[in-house]
Amino acid sequence: MRYLAKISYDGSHFNGFERLKDNTGIQNEIERVLSIINKKEIKISGAGRTDKKVHATSQYFHFDMDINISIDKLIYTFNNLISPYIKLLELKEVDNNFHARYSVKEKEYTYKIYLDNKEPLKEDYYNIIGYKLDINKMIKASNLFIGTHNFKNFTAGSRSNYENTILDIKVIEEGKYLTFIFKGYGFYRYMVRMIMGSIIEVGKGNRTLEDIKIALEDYNNKHEFPVAKPNGLYLTNIIY
Repeated sequence: MRYLAKISYDGSHFNGFERLKDNTGIQNEIERVLSIINKKEIKISGAGRTDKKVHATSQYFHFDMDINISIDKLIYTFNNLISPYIKLLELKEVDNNFHARYSVKEKEYTYKIYLDNKEPLKEDYYNIIGYKLDINKMIKASNLFIGTHNFKNFTAGSRSNYENTILDIKVIEEGKYLTFIFKGYGFYRYMVRMIMGSIIEVGKGNRTLEDIKIALEDYNNKHEFPVAKPNGLYLTNIIY
């Protein structure tokens, strides 16, 4: 039986989603618990990876299990055995051809900024910036990334193809809170954080809109921007 699971997690307590040799990945913890329930080893396949300190309110993975157990009991047992920083939200049976990664149609990431440096308890969940940013310029900068572009200057590592499409970037300003919501078919490694790094630099007045335009158009030459902190990033939705 193949199951599709939806989970949320606090990434500040793990070294990323991916399975790691030292067992500090979120995937390690999930597989540990599922293997206990199944009484034999289970490996999961995630919809994607998140980095160390990155959170998720809507991450998905699939796994196969042969034991006879109801979905309600499986959810209950899983949540009683798992780390308190991970929560199984939904579970359903899917076709054996379904794949949590390759069946994804759209992803949404959210990046959160807190415009104050007097709240240390927010450190794990926001990029804390303790001075004024030019929000209007940041909105204009975010609009430059919408559509299909070559994101070579905004992606870590080597790929055969850097072209990608961002469907929308919504910016919400609420008092001291600044939220960016990215929607696209998929995102490459560090892509959201590198885009956010450039947008924040524009907001600080350190870089210009023209710098971003050049980096997108002149992708065969290296144009560097700071990578935004991981603790402000959340995987917030996946559509199948």
